[in-house]
Amino acid sequence: MSDHTHTSHAGHGGLSEHAKHEIDQWLAKFPPDRKRSAVLAALRTVQHENGGYLTKESMDAVAVYLGLPPIQVYEVATFYSMFETKPVGRHHISVCTNISCMLCGGDEILATLLAHPRTAETVVQKMWLEFVSLKPDPVEVKRLAADFRRGGYEIKPLVRAMLLSPAFRDPANRGALIKSPIDLIVGSVHMLGLPVPEKTGLVRMLQGLGQVPFDPPNVKGWLGGESWITTYTLLLRQQFLRRMIEATTVASMEGGMMMAPRPNRRADRKQQIAGEDSTKQMQMAERRPVEGRSLRNAGVEVRLGPTLTDVDSATLVRTLLPRQPIDSVDASGPPGAAVAAAMLDTAYQLK
Repeated sequence: MSDHTHTSHAGHGGLSEHAKHEIDQWLAKFPPDRKRSAVLAALRTVQHENGGYLTKESMDAVAVYLGLPPIQVYEVATFYSMFETKPVGRHHISVCTNISCMLCGGDEILATLLAHPRTAETVVQKMWLEFVSLKPDPVEVKRLAADFRRGGYEIKPLVRAMLLSPAFRDPANRGALIKSPIDLIVGSVHMLGLPVPEKTGLVRMLQGLGQVPFDPPNVKGWLGGESWITTYTLLLRQQFLRRMIEATTVASMEGGMMMAPRPNRRADRKQQIAGEDSTKQMQMAERRPVEGRSLRNAGVEVRLGPTLTDVDSATLVRTLLPRQPIDSVDASGPPGAAVAAAMLDTAYQLK
């Protein structure tokens, strides 16, 4: 349960005298030009005084007091799991399960936490936000959590129960979630059958959209949900999708995007130079990543990969869009045109 009865000047943007005294003690341990080393201790002190979380004003106050750019304080506060940027419970308990912790009673503490109903409910809520909708049903969450707890916290039965639940199949929840950048980009490439041997292009796409695989912003992972969409990322998503559509028409589905083989290092250098001029343009076209292609002549029809061939336009549109298209999508035209129109529709961003 949350306890916010404790208040301080830190919550309103200033630092209390006690906080300043604590920070000064830490500053004394570092050289004068190493004030950044005291950020962790300063944030911990301010968070404790503010009821267990940090506000933007309190982080700005720490930055001013230490003489640092605010971004250097923000990046610490958002990276470490010990800091919270929104109201949470007063006490945050972390339990390790390695041998040394086990010998000190870590397993008993963990068992006590797992026996509490709220632990299972928290896990179910997180999975609901990933698979069902952005608004968990309290009644359904309690039901699934009770089964989850009785089943010894086995994930597989929970996922099965959630995917078979009426809420998962409720038409009101279809299209209620926003595709993550990985869902959108990697899923689209797989769906279109685009051969992408050079993965750096896709990584650049994902980086621009805010999700680099295996590189979360902090130990909590990505926020997800509505945070995936901003006025900037929505336009960038559309731009990347257009480039993919174009890539299906300018690249062969059987390897037209394959990178050129490396030159034979043992070959005569003169022969290599002689052959370079005649193949340079072709190699550059082959090695150009998907996101580097021009949009000026982007096609309005997708060249379908093997997974989509022999499927009629209406079925393709129903499969790709979780709800009715925002713009007009002609499901009676050629399948390639229907897929292109569906991918560029805003509803394609949902799942």
